[in-house]
Amino acid sequence: MASGKDVFAREILEYLVQHQDAKDTLDGILHYWVRPICPDALDEQEVEQAVNGLVLRGWVMRREATTKTVYCLNHAHLKAIRAFLAKHGSMS
Repeated sequence: MASGKDVFAREILEYLVQHQDAKDTLDGILHYWVRPICPDALDEQEVEQAVNGLVLRGWVMRREATTKTVYCLNHAHLKAIRAFLAKHGSMS
């Protein structure tokens, strides 16, 4: 069974493939990208770990703004992300 972090990572990638210009903070990702698909997603720490894992993999970019951090798709890895989602399946 996949961990919550893995489920959230796939949902975030699905969202980004469908909304390639999306950019948001961790709070926005939790409330607007993950919770509509996984309404019981209450573990903000697992969502943060999922996002950080995607940043480390290079699939999501982190941009430091003056007062907040914003995350977005790394378009250079779109082909690899689509291949990953095709292989591992979407949760939605």
